[in-house]
Amino acid sequence: MSGARALSAAYDELRAVVKDVFALVDADGDGHIEKSEGLIVGSVVEGASHAEQFWKNLLAECDEKHGDKNGTVELDEWTRYVVADCVDGVQAPRVSILRPLGYTGHFTALCS
Repeated sequence: MSGARALSAAYDELRAVVKDVFALVDADGDGHIEKSEGLIVGSVVEGASHAEQFWKNLLAECDEKHGDKNGTVELDEWTRYVVADCVDGVQAPRVSILRPLGYTGHFTALCS
């Protein structure tokens, strides 16, 4: 497989994982991560004492900076958040947010 095809396949795999994790986080299945769901994610990813700050940061990055400013996080905003740094070539995708939620894959090849 060529480098470009391997990279494309890795991104496709990452997007599928991001979508699956979003579905888990969106506990009520309404297509949005609301504050209550975001606080649960924050507790898992950052610890209960940092859950509120995690939600504020997630909302600021996903909804306010790149989204529709509706106070929730939708799948497209979540996907941009998880892969944003990699797309900018800065670092690996934010898969660290996925690991505490049950994903154990590795995507460092995306930014090499």
